[in-house]
Amino acid sequence: MSEDCGRPFTETLITGYLDGFLCPSDRRRVRHHLRRCLPCRRLLDDLRNLRIVMLHSSLPKPNAGNEHETIQEYPRDLQQGGR
Repeated sequence: MSEDCGRPFTETLITGYLDGFLCPSDRRRVRHHLRRCLPCRRLLDDLRNLRIVMLHSSLPKPNAGNEHETIQEYPRDLQQGGR
């Protein structure tokens, strides 16, 4: 979570910016804000890095309808939050 910089929008728009889901006006607004806001640029970098890690993880991806079975495939320590 980034520190509060007073940005005039939620972190959801930064995620939408990264995903390419924003309308042109929102995209410009976020891009303009990112140029002058280090905390939000760091948040964007963190989100990009998280995406890379998730895309390259070897954890099984759940299929619709078998989420319970997929959870059973995870190692027990991951199911318990790494404890």
